[in-house]
Amino acid sequence: MSHTSAATAPEYISEQRVREALNPVHPLVDALEEALRNFSKGEEAGGVVQPVRSTVEVNDHNGVLLVMPGYSAGDQALAVKVITGYSENKSRNLPPYQGVLLLFHAENGSIISIIDAISVTEIRTAAASAVATKYLCNGEPKIFAIIGAGTQGKSHWDVFSQIYSFTEVRVYSRTRSSSEKLVSHIGSRGKVCESAEDAVKNADIIVTATFSKQPLVFKDWVKPGAHINAVGACAPGLQELDPELLKHSVLYVDTKDGAAVESGDIIRSKAEIYAELGEVIDSRKETNCEKTTVFKSLGMAIEDVVTAKLVYDLVHREN
Repeated sequence: MSHTSAATAPEYISEQRVREALNPVHPLVDALEEALRNFSKGEEAGGVVQPVRSTVEVNDHNGVLLVMPGYSAGDQALAVKVITGYSENKSRNLPPYQGVLLLFHAENGSIISIIDAISVTEIRTAAASAVATKYLCNGEPKIFAIIGAGTQGKSHWDVFSQIYSFTEVRVYSRTRSSSEKLVSHIGSRGKVCESAEDAVKNADIIVTATFSKQPLVFKDWVKPGAHINAVGACAPGLQELDPELLKHSVLYVDTKDGAAVESGDIIRSKAEIYAELGEVIDSRKETNCEKTTVFKSLGMAIEDVVTAKLVYDLVHREN
């Protein structure tokens, strides 16, 4: 990483350049695997500093400002993500989420880059699910079910299709046109499903990526040994998974502290968290692949920090 003098303006890395840098996705999956391992070792042993995210409510405009800083000593990566969420922006023809990552030089604190945060968040979330699937999936998956056909549904297909050879990809969304759009993107293996039940029956890997307030996927629909990446419903008032499904699965999370207060699925079901994913990567906890497994992903600052550093390094390697 080149040193930047105080007189030099930080470089801006756009959404397009982020997507180009992270394609193919394999270097990011490897980087996140190591970051998750280091996080679960604890701050002293793993060299990861990640304060709880700060939230500023902008109630009179139905908005929120989120600030997520972090540092990884192993990667020499220091960054902060600053992102806004405004629920009424669709009616204004604006994105509901907007933001940037500020990447600093770890040695001297200089700001070296301002990076589009939306594309980073989108891709690193799916890449973290890929890490979980690598460890928790039972055998070679053939049937992939995607519940929720929005940004994360598409991102998970884009990432997972680089890693697995699926014979069938089933998509269910409450908005049929969204399902059809994603299936068109997927191609010949894609299939629009009329219900979440049709999508998940006999599926090997299931991704849930919605803002649902009520469970969408139920225990009796999911075959034993399936693996679920639950990336939506990241607030106490939201819920994607049937409490019975969670209670009868082996539950993994990215962060125990975050999951206990942010995941509506876990809070409402009172399901017991078996392990952080990093503990499995570090061989301190079992994979339990023969059982139904759930990875509840809330997203962590350290994932953004490591991704930002990787993007910067890859952009400069290409130049």
